[in-house]
Amino acid sequence: MKRFLMLSAMALALTAASEAGAISITQTNSASVLGAALGGVTVTAVSGDANQFGTFTNSSGLWGIGNGVVLSTGDVNHYNDGPNTLVNNSTAYGTSGQADLASLAGNTTYDAALLLFDFVAGDTQFSFDFVFGSEEYPEYVGSQFNDVFGAFFGGVGGTNVTYDQFVNPITINSAWMSSPTGTELDGATVLLSTVVGGLTVGNTYSLMFGIADAGDAYWDSTVYISNFRFTSGQDVGTNPTNQNNPVPEPSTIILLGTGLAGLGYYARKRQKKS
Repeated sequence: MKRFLMLSAMALALTAASEAGAISITQTNSASVLGAALGGVTVTAVSGDANQFGTFTNSSGLWGIGNGVVLSTGDVNHYNDGPNTLVNNSTAYGTSGQADLASLAGNTTYDAALLLFDFVAGDTQFSFDFVFGSEEYPEYVGSQFNDVFGAFFGGVGGTNVTYDQFVNPITINSAWMSSPTGTELDGATVLLSTVVGGLTVGNTYSLMFGIADAGDAYWDSTVYISNFRFTSGQDVGTNPTNQNNPVPEPSTIILLGTGLAGLGYYARKRQKKS
């Protein structure tokens, strides 16, 4: 059965159809190609269906993000720029989730796409830009269908370094989500930048990017990641690229941020797409 459609979601789709963009995705799960797109890192593992991974270019500067890699719980070929024609675009692979992502989402995860890589520190900090988007937004904000993105410093079992300004993980329930997006995605964050410090120049470190469906394997979420780089002297944490306000420190990583809250709660019964 199809899920109930909301009039507001239909209006968002019509608005998104008029928004121009130029995200062009090339599907690939090649470790060498993905590593090169991230700036020459050494990819050690790519876990998930081949169609969950790709590289992208962004000729018109949609969201302000540069070229990079894309991970999806669905098929990345569906998330180039263009009109938003569906409110429930979904590819369910029936594959497993991942424990670190499940911990962030607070629920069982499915269809995880994981990209693990090593890098040699070229400075005392590293940073990257990203935009997370989802078909779950806004219908399932506040529900258990809380699709999630995480960046785990240290790899599997490592420390997640991406949070919103309320120290919540990056999910459809987090702040900075809005719509329309300029792609098939029904909602997306603003362009965010994460900075992590405490590196020793010349040492080798590991990072894992991961995204997963939560609660069930339906309705896709996608993340675009760009500009992995080394920096120094910046405030550490996750911020919109044009804002910088502090929030509490959850662990050894100081998280800074600002944005708009007030995400609505939709108490709708979840129904699998037929």
